[in-house]
Amino acid sequence: MVTARDFLGRDVLTVGEFRRDELLFLLDAADKFERVTGTLLAGRVVATLFFEPSTRTRLSFESAVGRLGGSCIGFAEAGISSMAKGETVADTVRVVQGYCDLLLLRHPKEGTARLAAEFADIPVVNCGDGAHQHPTQTFVDLYTLRRECGRIDGLKIVFAGDLRYGRAVHSLVHVLTQFKAHVTLVSPPFLRLPQEQLRALDEMGVEYREMTDLEAAVPEADVLYMTRVQQPQAGEAGDRDPPPAAARDGDRHGSRRAPPRRLLPAGALRRRRAEGAHRAAPRPRGEGPMMQPQLTTHDEESPLMPKPTQQVAKLKEGTVLDHLRAGAGLRCLRVLKLPPGTTVLVGINLSSKSHGKKDLIKIERYELSEAEAAKVALISPDATISIIRDYKVTGKHGLHPPIAFRGLLKCTNPACIVHTERIPGSFVVESREPLTVRCDYCERSIPADQFEFA
Repeated sequence: MVTARDFLGRDVLTVGEFRRDELLFLLDAADKFERVTGTLLAGRVVATLFFEPSTRTRLSFESAVGRLGGSCIGFAEAGISSMAKGETVADTVRVVQGYCDLLLLRHPKEGTARLAAEFADIPVVNCGDGAHQHPTQTFVDLYTLRRECGRIDGLKIVFAGDLRYGRAVHSLVHVLTQFKAHVTLVSPPFLRLPQEQLRALDEMGVEYREMTDLEAAVPEADVLYMTRVQQPQAGEAGDRDPPPAAARDGDRHGSRRAPPRRLLPAGALRRRRAEGAHRAAPRPRGEGPMMQPQLTTHDEESPLMPKPTQQVAKLKEGTVLDHLRAGAGLRCLRVLKLPPGTTVLVGINLSSKSHGKKDLIKIERYELSEAEAAKVALISPDATISIIRDYKVTGKHGLHPPIAFRGLLKCTNPACIVHTERIPGSFVVESREPLTVRCDYCERSIPADQFEFA
């Protein structure tokens, strides 16, 4: 049974952290608090750290705190805080927590609330972090649905507008899966719900429809949830293409102007292609590991290449990475960044009884660190590592991706807070086949073929 003590000292970062019974408890509590005024928060101070503009969210919190006898401190834009002098979010949180009992945070970068919670000793409430989530808005939306419709379970809800960048939509759609609501998503193709959100709905077995015709979707709906184009979030979301200009600033006739295109004369285009085809990358001198190309095997059908061989020179001292997936060997070497002068023996596309084809790496007089071994496991999860001493194997074990890790990968979401705060990326393995990880901060899912190593 849920009680008020279950929320004592608890952060509110994402809606996924709340169960159905906890959400219903919050809604019941909101019913009571709607009629309460007085001194419940007397002597308590709430800090509103809003790094981007807000009207309804900030003022509604300040009003509620004031009606309950508390007081508010804070700022409404980053320009009037010490951020303008180079202070980080982590620095601000560590300082401000000494002045208050609760932190309310809004920031244009995704995952900022979770970062703040790592550095704060007091509860942190996410009031919107980029295009990621807006859990407190979701609580209000659920409360409104129940009050206006008498229920939440089984409602037919149509979401229309900017579903790609609307953080309130992302949060509410996720929560409605716990109430068996029927969801219809209406938007133009370039503003549809992000792929990771759709994937999450599929994994939870949620039935939903995607449409572009709002008039066709509305007649069957109990609720129509409209959202405007989120220009600030679209601008922050780097790799997500921003909406076309006509969608933001279309004229009164609804015309859609095509973006300008840069044209090259045909002759110049042909010259560029020719230059690109014959330009060779310069070979670095005196840098990086020494490669032994005679041990690299090739396609036996090519008359210019030596035939594949299993005769790989023995190693006296060092490390052997075996059973690497075919094609993964050279990527592993690039990621390992071995010291200059290290001798490396490489076998590419070798025959393997268990894998068909494999790559192999032998590194003389070098042992991989735990972090380096973990990086190899993320590239080739079925690989094995052997330690060689005086031509003998003194230790051998399989490599497996860590369940959770920090500092090995970079988040590929340019809107993630890790890029501005310069903190190491933190991830959990979301799926092992195919291998996919999820950023702890912005919750972006990253498949193995998009890994960027730190």
